[in-house]
Amino acid sequence: MARNLMEGFLNQNRDIDPFLFNKGDVYQFSENTYHEIKKRPNSFKKAFFKEAFLQNERKEDLKKNIYYSLKSYLHDPIPSNTLQELYLFLDTNKKVQLEYLGRDIKLNSYSKELKKIDNHIFCFDILKGSRNYFWKIHLDEDRFKKIKFEDSFSHLKNWFKDENATVILSLGGGGLRAHAIPTVLKIFDFLDIRKNIDELWGCSGGSIIGGYYAYGIPPLFIEKICFDFYNERHEDFVIKGNMFDSFKTFTKQIKGKKLNEFIGIVELQKTLQLAFENEKERIEKKENIKLNHIPFFALVSTPFQKEMMALTEGKWISPECQKFLKEAEPFESICASSSIPLIMKPIVKNCSEGKYTFFDGALSEEIPLVLPFKKFMAEKKNKPNKKKLKIFYINLNSRLRESKAISHFFTKRNLTFIYKKLLLVDKSLDNKIERTLEDLKSNPDVDILGLDLVLNKNAFLNTQEIPYIIRNGRDHFLNELLKLEKNLKSRS
Repeated sequence: MARNLMEGFLNQNRDIDPFLFNKGDVYQFSENTYHEIKKRPNSFKKAFFKEAFLQNERKEDLKKNIYYSLKSYLHDPIPSNTLQELYLFLDTNKKVQLEYLGRDIKLNSYSKELKKIDNHIFCFDILKGSRNYFWKIHLDEDRFKKIKFEDSFSHLKNWFKDENATVILSLGGGGLRAHAIPTVLKIFDFLDIRKNIDELWGCSGGSIIGGYYAYGIPPLFIEKICFDFYNERHEDFVIKGNMFDSFKTFTKQIKGKKLNEFIGIVELQKTLQLAFENEKERIEKKENIKLNHIPFFALVSTPFQKEMMALTEGKWISPECQKFLKEAEPFESICASSSIPLIMKPIVKNCSEGKYTFFDGALSEEIPLVLPFKKFMAEKKNKPNKKKLKIFYINLNSRLRESKAISHFFTKRNLTFIYKKLLLVDKSLDNKIERTLEDLKSNPDVDILGLDLVLNKNAFLNTQEIPYIIRNGRDHFLNELLKLEKNLKSRS
């Protein structure tokens, strides 16, 4: 197939004959060209060629035969050198349309060689590449409809586009499960929803992802930061691998520490800020991307607290909200909200009324709902044009019942009665969120939409699960958003 494919291309480009010679079953080219063909597993034979051999006008025509599934938008974009191979194939197969399905997806079956049959799926990458990009062949153009995100989520987009409402994105806590959130942010960016978000609230892990997004890191690059943690590129990050590995790393770092220093070993701020600054510099200088900032609020907890608090920049604190909003630098807010007690160092701040110690916001409320509503009500008189509050929340739903390891531990030791007691904690947390949502939904000035993450695996503090979290978050959140779109359509 690959030999016939190349011969078809050569017949249309006879000017390259002087550079070509045949050796066995492989075409080889002189060093003066980019041509090379080799056999590869899980692929078809490769062809690299100068872009000049296909005129820009021809390539623009060929692009019309490359379509993208909804799910593929959530995967890595296709590199230009991989697209060159597609152009070669499409130029010699005029009636074929290719649908991009995504990268490294799990399919029950796919071809190891390219075959011209309808609905056939194959994968390939550049020569000697390590990534698998999956494609489906369509021979009948009438049977294939190009899908756009705008067409699939028009009602969701209109829900955010409300000039008479304060629109809030609220990201809940859940440790490393927060790595599933960029999927939703990608979809929001495809729908151009970012500009309609008035405030972004985050808690614990949600404050890390939310803070990156609020301060200008695109979701695709947030995912890169997530994979950096998975690949352990941050040496001082204590959570490495599974809990056993993390404990070994943790014990090394506490060596020589005094008892009064055990309040927190890891300075999370340095790690998160370094990762942020590296990506920020890359996207603004190399990628030429610059996003406007969104007002960001990070939910925090304090020892013996009497009421909930959040940290934000001083410019976002109105006189009506000074009691429960405290000023902090962006990464102070992010790190305070995500500082797990005893592992990460809390943030200590001197405020006008005294010194505060801020740590994990999930101990106050898993999803920021109460404080956004409280802020809206406090500022309502000064914002007469904002008559309604709209909250879109993401509940990462980190529960003990999803941990097979915990279940197996207590079951194997005939301690199921203890496990049942632990599950009451799950029920209590669920009930707390449900009560808050019911109270807010009963208010005619409030409109709430939300997503609940279901992984069937706890994956709270295991960096080895980051790829699993990202992959399953893509599938789950896309399906849940499609259901949400259907419900919004029925309401309209």
